[in-house]
Formats: sequence, C-alpha cells, structure tokens
Amino acid sequence: MSASKIGVYQVLALLLVIGISLLVLQHGISLLDPKAASLAGFQGPHWHHPGETIETKEILDAAYARVESHTIRTSGGQLISGWIWVDFLDRVDVLVETTEGTFLLFEQTNYGLGENSLAVVSRHLQPHEEPIQAAKHELLSEMGRVAEEWVHLGHYRGDANRGAGTVTCVLARRSSTIENESRERPKSNDLERKKLIELSQAGLRDALLLNRFREIKWTATVALALLKLDAER
Repeated sequence: MSASKIGVYQVLALLLVIGISLLVLQHGISLLDPKAASLAGFQGPHWHHPGETIETKEILDAAYARVESHTIRTSGGQLISGWIWVDFLDRVDVLVETTEGTFLLFEQTNYGLGENSLAVVSRHLQPHEEPIQAAKHELLSEMGRVAEEWVHLGHYRGDANRGAGTVTCVLARRSSTIENESRERPKSNDLERKKLIELSQAGLRDALLLNRFREIKWTATVALALLKLDAER
C-alpha cells in the first residue's frame, strides 16, 4: 500500500475518532441533567462583539457548553484567528441568610475540586430564565426555605476574553423554613454529596479569608454579600 493511501486512511481514522468523541461528550454530558438532555445542544445565544467579531466557527456543541473559534480584530487593531470562545450555561449563586442573622452553606465535594469546599446555593439557568426566580426555586429545592428579601449583587462574566458563561450573585435575606416543607419542596437533582453548615457573620468572614470557598464564583458571591452588609451598618 502506498504511503499516500496510508496517509489518507490515517486522516479518515482521526476524523472518525474525533466525531465519536464529540458524540460521546455531547450525550454523556446530557445524561447528567434530564432537562439538559431534552435540549438540542447548547441553547444560549452566540457571542458577537460589535466591531471586533469578524467570523465564528463552531467546534463543539453540547448540552452544557459550546466551543467556538473566532476571528477577531482587537481594539488595538490586531487581526487574530483561532480565538477560542467557550459558552457555559449561565448561573445564579445565592448566599442564604436566616432570620437570626446567621448564614447557611453547604460543605460539599465537586468533581473539579481536589478537596471539600464550602459552597453557596447555586443553579444553572435555563434559556430565558430570570435569575431571581431561579434563585427562589433553588433555595426552596435545596433547603426548603423562602426569603423575605432578595438583594441583587451584580452580574459577571466568567472570563473576560474567553467567555465561560456568566454568574448573577444574590443575597437571600432573612430566610425561614416553609410550613409543610416536605410536601411543598421540589425535588433536587444535585450530584454532589452535601452537608448543611451554619455560620455567624464573623465565621463566614473567617471562612472566606481562610480560602474555604474553593470556587471563585462562590467566593465572589460571599465577598460581595459581606461588603453589602458592612455598607448597611
């Protein structure tokens, strides 16, 4: 067999492996969430920076993420091709305060962390889902609680140059357990093993400074909430 034919077969085999890998990734991720499984790939909008985005090409489309290669012209005038852009599902993160002024958190394990971490309530948003409404649903689902006041702490991009979705940070003020909690509480579909933790405001501040929140968005939500509470004194 000639070297040219061998080269063609190698290319075809490589393309086949890539295609199978993408299918496995797409459907494997979808299995994690029944809602995501019903979606035909990633449902979020495509990012386009006016005056800078020239062309986009999709590399991967899955339920939880979409990867694109962009051709861009930077604000400094440089033309760059192969600029990788990653869309994740947007999410809302919620720090939960009780009527006693303490704070409820989870101590949990996550696949991307090498150790246990403290965590706030967190939920991925479905297309066109309003963050505060999603936060209310997740607080009820995760803790069986409702809050008297919802404080919007800001909306932030995960990575300023590469995308990585967005997070809306929220403080749930003066939350309490609902009556008939077992009947009214919606089912949670979380994959992580969790333990409920209650901290004072001083304890929460110590945990933040001791790096006990091992994910940056949880850390940002807690820090913003503490700054907000300090400003109200």
